[in-house]
Amino acid sequence: MRSTFYGFEIAKTGVFAAQRYIDLTGHNIANANTVGYSRQRLVLDNAEIATGGAKVLEVIRGYSGTGVRTQGVEQLRNAFLDRQYRNEYGSYEMWNARSEAMTYIEDLFNESGESGLSKSISSFFSAAHKLTENPESKEYRTNLMQNALLMTDDFKHLATQLVEKQAEQNEAVRVSAIQINDIANNIADLNNQIFRYELSGEAANDLRDKRNNLLDELSGIADITYTEDDDGMLTVELGGVELVNRLTATTINYAATTPNPIAGQANLYTLTWDDGTGTPVTVTTGKLRSYMDMRDGDSAADIGIPYIMHKLDTLSSTIATEVNAIHNAGYTLPDASNGNTSVNGVDFFNEPAGGVTALNFTLDAAITASVFNIAASGNQITDDTLRGDNTNAVKLDELQNKIDIAGIGSIEGYLKGFVAELGVETSHTAKMLEGEQTLIKSLTNQRTSVSGVSIDEEMTNLIKFQQSYAASARVITTIDEYLDVLINKMGIVGR
Repeated sequence: MRSTFYGFEIAKTGVFAAQRYIDLTGHNIANANTVGYSRQRLVLDNAEIATGGAKVLEVIRGYSGTGVRTQGVEQLRNAFLDRQYRNEYGSYEMWNARSEAMTYIEDLFNESGESGLSKSISSFFSAAHKLTENPESKEYRTNLMQNALLMTDDFKHLATQLVEKQAEQNEAVRVSAIQINDIANNIADLNNQIFRYELSGEAANDLRDKRNNLLDELSGIADITYTEDDDGMLTVELGGVELVNRLTATTINYAATTPNPIAGQANLYTLTWDDGTGTPVTVTTGKLRSYMDMRDGDSAADIGIPYIMHKLDTLSSTIATEVNAIHNAGYTLPDASNGNTSVNGVDFFNEPAGGVTALNFTLDAAITASVFNIAASGNQITDDTLRGDNTNAVKLDELQNKIDIAGIGSIEGYLKGFVAELGVETSHTAKMLEGEQTLIKSLTNQRTSVSGVSIDEEMTNLIKFQQSYAASARVITTIDEYLDVLINKMGIVGR
């Protein structure tokens, strides 16, 4: 037979369950804006009928259960959505980083305004055309020299910006390696904390949130796969190598040992596994993949900064070679500044031993020393009648429209084709990013619908369990009242 006080125990479990759910609701509300927090829910179950100390419970007619019991706190996550999100997040971050770099480079070569490389090249040849009208003019010769300097400065400015952008991407590779190492160590440490905490039988939900946040962050840097064992510990692989194995993390070494595709620039960082083998780190998605591609890409199929620099070097070298070939054949104008002699074989642009590049593209010292060393004449000037010879200046002017230049076809066509290639690649990158943004937004919304905290829903729960608490407390009050009648008033009615 059940104790008269049996109802107290039932009502007490209801009070305690409601109180715990109210506390948990408060925890959810407090973390509504915490990045990566997963909504938690109290798992409740009805308590079985207890009959004495029997191990096998017997169903007895006429008796209720023993109230409610809490089985634990459940974290609301969807593992399938998490994996989908992390797979797409790596692609999103890769295209996002590449889009930022390509947009920056396209802006460098902006040819839509009054400035730009095509404008400075055109101004140089316009000055050469002016010189054909009056080859004796010091003013026209000075104009040609100044426009040539402006053109070479534009080449050097673009090349310098590209070198700096490559150095930025290279540093990002190093920083990414450091971030991966830190995250790997933190995951291994959280594996240990989660395992020890859950030995008590309670779920380490908040610790698991931290670990999930780290997995999200890591998936944005490089492509990863992961598995969780029965002890709640993760094994994480990156590029086919175990980055984290339960309590152990393998770090990445970085050293500036990779030869730079851009001549004359410092070595680039090489990433290898610190596992005794020196195996290179390979990644296929994530920000790290983009940084490497932009830093190293040297072909039309793999457009990166070295490829763009090669295009710029080719154009500057070709202009220098073609102009010098014409200029060498012409003759200078005699003047007191050049010894009053008319000579040929003078370079217009400096040609260093290693060849002309966009970074070292500049005028020959003879031209900057005296504008009368510009060889506008096709014949040696020995008297005043030949000072007006402009045949060599005409050849310089005609170079702008030449369409059979070795290696490039035409100067204008090569530059336009190159800039158009940049535009196509930037547009392709932007479209890929747009597609990934759509996928990430959809997956984020799906994850939020499962794991996110809804203030409206939590407030509803708060009211519901507040009423549940009050109702359970009312049961206790009712029992107390009829016990008072039973104990203090029974048998004394009418006395």
